[in-house]
Amino acid sequence: MAEYKKAKGEAVDYSGTLPPSWKRVVEVWLDEDVPNFDAGGYVVGDKESTAFLLGKSDGVLAGAPFFEAIFNHLGCKVEWLAGMNGASVRRKRG
Repeated sequence: MAEYKKAKGEAVDYSGTLPPSWKRVVEVWLDEDVPNFDAGGYVVGDKESTAFLLGKSDGVLAGAPFFEAIFNHLGCKVEWLAGMNGASVRRKRG
């Protein structure tokens, strides 16, 4: 899990907010979403790529530990550009 920075530069690890059974829960979610053939995975292939999580409006970044748990379970690297969990985020205008 990534560490997030507090305003004063202290590192905070929010992975402790995940329930003890998070690995099993993530596996169940993925099994429900992709029970057999993964058409999306077939279209994308297995080459390394970059994706961005975008918001439609201004808000607060929430759920980062769950997001990271799922993508780490899938072997993906997560890099946060908008700050830490609980940070205000603004929609890029223009």
